Amino acid sequence: MLSTCTGNCELEVAIADEQGQPAPGVLVSLFKSGGRADEVLDNRYTDDKGRALIPASPRTPGSLLLNVRDLAGNSTVQAIEVK
Repeated sequence: MLSTCTGNCELEVAIADEQGQPAPGVLVSLFKSGGRADEVLDNRYTDDKGRALIPASPRTPGSLLLNVRDLAGNSTVQAIEVK
C-alpha cells in the first residue's frame, strides 16, 4: 500500500527470477489515472541488482497499476492500493 504524495516521491521495485536471483533489464511500468489526466505514468528498466526507482506521486486514493515485463515478453500486472 502507498500513501498519497504531495512532493516528489519514488517507488522502489525489486524483481527476482524464479530462483530468487536479481532480474536485470526487466521493464517496470506504473500507471494511475487521475480523471482527466494521468497522475502517474512512467517506466524504468531494472538495474544489475534487479531494482528500479520509478517516480510516483499519486495525489488521490485509488489503484496504482504495476506492470512488469521480462526479456522473454512475459508480463504481469498488480494493483497497489493508494490511500
